[in-house]
Amino acid sequence: MVEVWHTAAELAAMRLPGLPASPQGVNAKAKRDGWTAQRRDGSAQAWEYPISALPPAARKAISAKALAHAKPQQLALDLPAISDLKHYQRGPMEARAALLAEIDRQMLMGHTLTDAITTMVSMAAQGTLSPELQRLVPIANARSGEGRALSVRTLKRWRSDREKGGGNPVALATAAVPESPLQPWAPTFMRLYGRPTKPGIPEVLEDWPKGEAKPSEHQCRRFLRKLDAISRNMGRMGARALKSIKAYVARDVSELWPGAVFIGDGHTYKQEVAHPIHGQPFRPEVTVMLDVFTRKWVGWSAAL
Repeated sequence: MVEVWHTAAELAAMRLPGLPASPQGVNAKAKRDGWTAQRRDGSAQAWEYPISALPPAARKAISAKALAHAKPQQLALDLPAISDLKHYQRGPMEARAALLAEIDRQMLMGHTLTDAITTMVSMAAQGTLSPELQRLVPIANARSGEGRALSVRTLKRWRSDREKGGGNPVALATAAVPESPLQPWAPTFMRLYGRPTKPGIPEVLEDWPKGEAKPSEHQCRRFLRKLDAISRNMGRMGARALKSIKAYVARDVSELWPGAVFIGDGHTYKQEVAHPIHGQPFRPEVTVMLDVFTRKWVGWSAAL
């Protein structure tokens, strides 16, 4: 485990509970309590101490300071199984993974697992986490209603789930809601509904075959809301029109490297500016370039 070390001057400046407010006082306490110590690189006088050697109250205070300004860790979630998750599963998974990554970072700094978890739980309940982390708390809980906070038991369970999954963040996703079985009238409805004339639901029900169980208009509307755009418009739209509403297909970029492939797209600027030649109002075309692997904006240009 990588330890984070602080000099006596740094610890004194933090005004930590249980520690003196001067470098001399910190050094004296460290010597008296037998803290692990080493000389700071490049200094012949400054002593530095690992976070794990500090009293519990001081360790928790340092953890709280870090959590109050923490940014969620960037996670490599481009895994094959993730593409099978629903939107309501992916959001909590990413939020939980980010919170656990912050706990991992706290431990790398020298804090114990118990200190890192209890501090996060306490600050989440008080609303004093960094805004980025605080925003993730209700998403990670995946519960309706206000006032949902973290608990020690919940965070430990998420860590256990992640370990059982071999570190795969998909193990943190919420369980999928079982889909209701297809109604027996659905095939007939889709056959009548999926016509180029684009009939409405009342017209479909008027053309319903005699002798077959007919659904209500409300049932038909509920059924259509559950379908994706492609299935809902199959037969009602041509191949070219269907292609325009197809979902985005994620590309696998795991074998690339930064700068391997760039993509660009131009858009008409949504505001009129003075033309640099004749001075009349016009809308230039702005083109932006992205690095495919890192998804970073690497350049732009404006054309006449």
